[in-house]
Amino acid sequence: MKNEIEKKQLQECICVLEEEVSSIEAVIATLDLQIESVKLKAEKENLEHERNVHYQELEKKKIELERLQSQLMTRKHFNRERCLNNVDMLLTQKNKKLGELEVNSGNRPGYLSRMKSGKSNSDPSIEFLMTASDELEVPLDLLVGSNLADLTPTESFMLKFMRQLISDTNDDKLEWTRETLSELEKVEVIHDMNGYVEVSHPLYGIGSEGTDSECFEIPVYNSLFFKDCGVRPCGNGYYTTLVPNDQKIYIMDCIGEDDRVTWRGKRFFEIYMVEYNSYGNAIVKRICNTLEANSPLIAVVNSLIKTIIVSVSHVHIDDSVRSAIDAYMSGKRIGGGDLNGELPFN
Repeated sequence: MKNEIEKKQLQECICVLEEEVSSIEAVIATLDLQIESVKLKAEKENLEHERNVHYQELEKKKIELERLQSQLMTRKHFNRERCLNNVDMLLTQKNKKLGELEVNSGNRPGYLSRMKSGKSNSDPSIEFLMTASDELEVPLDLLVGSNLADLTPTESFMLKFMRQLISDTNDDKLEWTRETLSELEKVEVIHDMNGYVEVSHPLYGIGSEGTDSECFEIPVYNSLFFKDCGVRPCGNGYYTTLVPNDQKIYIMDCIGEDDRVTWRGKRFFEIYMVEYNSYGNAIVKRICNTLEANSPLIAVVNSLIKTIIVSVSHVHIDDSVRSAIDAYMSGKRIGGGDLNGELPFN
């Protein structure tokens, strides 16, 4: 009975959020039309700013919606044996104790052991599953909905990499930059003094539009996964820099618009690694996309996106600013000596 009540409450919350998401999307669609028709630059910039504010609010609502939907799916399609096997495997990988996980989730030691031995027919509580998801650094829907033992070595490696990105993002070791859709729509074709042509974004190439008599160079998103399929960004993109080798990771929210493909209209993420050679040229390498990946990888990518969205909404400062603030707070001059009342920024 309790489980049914909780499912009903979750469903009610989901319905409310879905209505809010639809309302925000309608506002954004209206703003899109206004932006296309307006002629004054200042007015257009104001509308674009307003649209970006709504996009940020939409992202937050979608994160909460996905979280609640994940909880509801957990209750509707829960495979206890598979979940317990996943927990065992992850505990072994991370050298963690089951008893600690049980206690940290508010249960007594032996809580899960009784289920595994058949002494209890109950399913793990949502509190336990949420705690396991956090401490084992794996998305909840991946923990309960996938058989992690069936992953290939490459898939396991990719999951480990994605989980590391999530962990480092949560620990402020990675700082992500958001590229709004309006910013991506302003990517430019650049001609330098030597006549060399390039695009102001590493994931874009040079295309053309117009007639033979009057042809213009335009920036075109260059999907390395689905060439010539009309793939373009349809939402915010994100990138960060990996240390110590300075490769950049780009995550793009895309949609396919070619009528020839069966997945036309579906949204998915493409993930790339970008590094620059000694001449400053970008070398773009594919990592994965969520249209072709299996469900465990899709789940962890979605979890990474949620983590990034939360991270970019927080305050971040670079190491030099942090050092200056630390020096001020400790009363020490940067490079030695006391401040004697002077701020480190002087």
